[in-house]
Amino acid sequence: MNYQDERRSFMKKMALGSLGISALAMQNKLKLIQSAFAAGTYSSLTDHKSLVCVFLYGGNDAFNMFVPYETTAYDNYANIRKNLAIPRDSLVPVSGGENSFHPSMAQSAALYDQGKLALVSNVGTLYEPVTRAQILDHTAVLPPDLYSHSHQQEIWQTGLSHAIGVDNSGWGGRMADLLMDANSNPVLPPTFTLHGNNFWQMGDLSEPLAVSPWYGVSKFDFYDETDSPARHSTWQQMLAISRNHILGSHFASTTTDAITRLGALRDAYLNSPTLQTPYNPNSKLSRELHAVAKLIAIRQTLGLKRQIFFVAIGGFDTHSEQLTIHSERLAELDSALQSFYQMTQELGVEDTVTTFTASEFGRSLTINGDGTDHAWGSHALIMGGDVAGGRIIGELPAYELGGPDDVKDDGRFIPKIATDQYGATLARWMDLDDSDLNAVFPHLANFSVRDLGFFNSAADSDNDGVPDQLDNCPTTSNSSQANNDGDAQGDACDSDDDNDGMNDEWETAHGFDPFDAADKNLDPDQDGFTNLQESRFGSDPHVFDTDNDNNGIPDSVDKRRRGALPAIIDLVLNQKGPG
Repeated sequence: MNYQDERRSFMKKMALGSLGISALAMQNKLKLIQSAFAAGTYSSLTDHKSLVCVFLYGGNDAFNMFVPYETTAYDNYANIRKNLAIPRDSLVPVSGGENSFHPSMAQSAALYDQGKLALVSNVGTLYEPVTRAQILDHTAVLPPDLYSHSHQQEIWQTGLSHAIGVDNSGWGGRMADLLMDANSNPVLPPTFTLHGNNFWQMGDLSEPLAVSPWYGVSKFDFYDETDSPARHSTWQQMLAISRNHILGSHFASTTTDAITRLGALRDAYLNSPTLQTPYNPNSKLSRELHAVAKLIAIRQTLGLKRQIFFVAIGGFDTHSEQLTIHSERLAELDSALQSFYQMTQELGVEDTVTTFTASEFGRSLTINGDGTDHAWGSHALIMGGDVAGGRIIGELPAYELGGPDDVKDDGRFIPKIATDQYGATLARWMDLDDSDLNAVFPHLANFSVRDLGFFNSAADSDNDGVPDQLDNCPTTSNSSQANNDGDAQGDACDSDDDNDGMNDEWETAHGFDPFDAADKNLDPDQDGFTNLQESRFGSDPHVFDTDNDNNGIPDSVDKRRRGALPAIIDLVLNQKGPG
């Protein structure tokens, strides 16, 4: 039996033996058992993929990060944002010309135009889809403690939007539990944190390994031979003692392996190739991402096919001095993202590394002096060579106070994309089986769309460059995504482009405009039936005395005498005749 088999066996025994602790703990232990028995599912993965979370602590004002540029839309934004509106002539417009990035994010705008960066619009914590009407009449099921920094950070990172403090595991950690067997190194976890403790990477079977962006991989102080040879010798003797007790034996073996593996990690990290891509060493975020790149560079030496990283930057809680503070934070983010993407290019892994941003919530569209208040939905960024970039995932909210996307009347927008959907799309890219997604994201079943389709490697059945999950005509080529009536179907596959209830082919055959909904109410033959009715009856809208039901009574008489539907044989009138 190899080490991984022993580890799994031990974890199963531990989990099964602890079921009697309490009813509250049982749910978490059952998840641990499920993960333990699932080990081995991903051992056949052969490629490399890394997922990097950049958490923006404080609540990023995404509505000043990504701004309407089209004149009318910008004016609407500026009228609400008042003195906090970013001047239009300083914005960096992106392809399409309708939207733009903050002037501090010019490099992100360039990545967007290159198709390497996308924006996920109005994403946030949700238990289930909700509407403004449900919120106002108090029938909506909402995540607890909206607008609270600590609680929304926890919900964002755990993916558990129904309660606070019920489980400390995060969706990144639960994903790592399942992916552990993809890595040939049984001791090193798939997760590395460059920014200290976080909920996101905590698993039931795994915990993140902390790496300092300043000092790299720490050594075991209690075991360091150079610091204390005597203590080192004592520890060697203790760990070498043969034990019959399962806990003592497991502690000794795992500690010995951890010391060996961590030493190997430290040596590999110290000897990793020097990256030539310049970065800002005075920026903690840039240093963290530089360290991530170094850890990716030694992935093969360490036997790691799946890696999950956490970095972060604070200072986004802009209740005051927002224009200055937010500009500085965005500039640091922009520089760090751009240099990190170039590092992945230098390493030749840009297509197998995806970086995404998250923040506990957005900020109100209305202002509070020279700052903004806590809100709900916000925008996130996704970056990588496999990202279907240069596009907005989802729909931008209506910049309208008291509008359909507003919680009340202060521009706190209701998320239209749940963190579960966002995370599940990333997890599927990491090759998590669809059957495992519900275990990682317990509330995912509440949402109809499980994959937002923002990767180039996502299925594209019609080969039009638009992933099926984003395509309004997934089986009909429609690269422009033109959609005249704004319904769920694009013009290329929509049989009713103006959504007037009349088939496009029928309208064209009878001389009507399939893009003009007003013609459904016309009655060109003045027989008392509108075009919409004639299309449903199958009668000719230009011929007055059609007898569609062949009962010997003209349709117009059917309509006048009895209000009968001329498409259905009126037995009474058929017997009595028109008189």
